[in-house]
Amino acid sequence: MLNLQLFYFLFLFSLLTFCTANFSVPHVSVNTERLIEDLKILGQFSDGDYPGITRLLYSKEDKAARRYLVALFEKSGLSVSWDPVGNIFARWEGSDPRAPAVASGSHFDTLLNAGLYDGTLGVLGALEAVRSLKEVGFEPKRSIDIIAFTSEEVSRFGIGCLGSRYLVGSLSIEELVKLKDSDGVDFESARKSCGYTERLEDSKISEDFYSAFVELHIEQYHILEDEGIPIGLVTDIAAPALYTIEWKGPGGHAGSVPSNERQDPFLAASEFALSLEQLVLRDPKNSRATIGRVEVYPGSAGAIPRSARLSLDIRDINEESRTRVKDLSLEKAAAIARKRKVTMETSHNYSYPPARMDQRIIQVMEDSCRAYNFRYLKLVSRPFHDSLFMATKFPTGMIFIPCNGGKSHVPDEYASPDDISHGVEVLAETLARLSYQ
Repeated sequence: MLNLQLFYFLFLFSLLTFCTANFSVPHVSVNTERLIEDLKILGQFSDGDYPGITRLLYSKEDKAARRYLVALFEKSGLSVSWDPVGNIFARWEGSDPRAPAVASGSHFDTLLNAGLYDGTLGVLGALEAVRSLKEVGFEPKRSIDIIAFTSEEVSRFGIGCLGSRYLVGSLSIEELVKLKDSDGVDFESARKSCGYTERLEDSKISEDFYSAFVELHIEQYHILEDEGIPIGLVTDIAAPALYTIEWKGPGGHAGSVPSNERQDPFLAASEFALSLEQLVLRDPKNSRATIGRVEVYPGSAGAIPRSARLSLDIRDINEESRTRVKDLSLEKAAAIARKRKVTMETSHNYSYPPARMDQRIIQVMEDSCRAYNFRYLKLVSRPFHDSLFMATKFPTGMIFIPCNGGKSHVPDEYASPDDISHGVEVLAETLARLSYQ
């Protein structure tokens, strides 16, 4: 009797192992025209002239875009919910709804006068992946969620990845309620004006809520395009550290004070900017440093500046390297201040840890590429995405597709229909496989 039970056990174990090893998903037929039409309609919700798109958090354009997305999700037979900050969740329930779900998605807000594909491809591409899987009769085991994240861009409230940071618990209620936009509107007022009136509480999502998260995105650079490769699989995401540096001097009349007597903070800032370029060029492959904002006071043509303030954004996939660039940069800034006899103040705005993508998910994405005979390239993402924060709590992966000339955050941002189709095919295959793991 014992031997018979052992036989049955070994038989069932072998059968399960065989089925898992030979798991296959019917190839989907992506309706690229439908997806691109969805993207274009979403692009019409903009405070500006198309193709330039401006859709800031909780604006009337953002509110209209949310209504459109919810309608699309519901039309596709998905159950829709949202949290207090407006992250939208659309669920395709699996045969084992109690199991941790698989998720995919991105953001749908923009910077000023931006493009059609950044973020939105990850939201609507995930929807198209789900629709395509449904159309070939696939039934997931784990539920599959599409997440439309609130405010990934550093736009209205000066903070990036607001929705994903809130979701994983790295952005507290105390931090949120302190936020104000450039017009002095506080976060709570803006949130409620968009219809999110429920009490703002800390996110309680657990680490086992999602078994995997996969984000589809345009590359926002031209490596894939240059190599002629349709798919990029992200291994690491570089993370930023942001600082503000301000030099101050006595100012003076532009016509009175000779050049050799001036203590000009703007010249100090300018010298620093040129020295920063040379510093980063020592390691151009990995380190990134950017001065994206400069403010000069009083900003008068007839006055020597009394202050010059700039932002310093430093990024790397290695925190030690990033810290080294920061230390060298601030040492140089201080030396310039001493030489030009101006004062200098530095403030640290934030630092985020770099993220490494999950090896299991990378393997599944590789298998998905092979299923479609797509060439792929493993690469690092220098821009950061919602995946940077999702990776702090859930196993995470990212799929890149080429974008024309590597352009992004501009009106002529573009991804070809073929590249979009390939990306959605790999995403659909990946989500299907992960739903059975």
